[in-house]
Amino acid sequence: MASRCTAAVLALGILVVACNSVDADWSQAETTHSIAGYESFLARHPNGPHAEVARTALTALLDSQAWAAAQATNTPAGYQQYLAAHPEGINAAAARERLAALERAKN
Repeated sequence: MASRCTAAVLALGILVVACNSVDADWSQAETTHSIAGYESFLARHPNGPHAEVARTALTALLDSQAWAAAQATNTPAGYQQYLAAHPEGINAAAARERLAALERAKN
């Protein structure tokens, strides 16, 4: 009986530490709100309770980074590169409009 209680207490302790680790890692990812932070969280907790939110935030940050790069180049190639990586991205419609405007200006 004592060994069962010891095993149960040990299992509960491991569970508490694991939950604290997930929560601490999530807090860190949210605080940094960076690509590296969310990638690190997902590498450690790919199926964790915050994984879907982390993936959504990561996708938005990657989209934003790619959009900023496209705007910085302000070339057809830059907008095409954005659209290739993010065809349904947050800025896809704006990228298509800007690409069309650059193509019209070239002709």
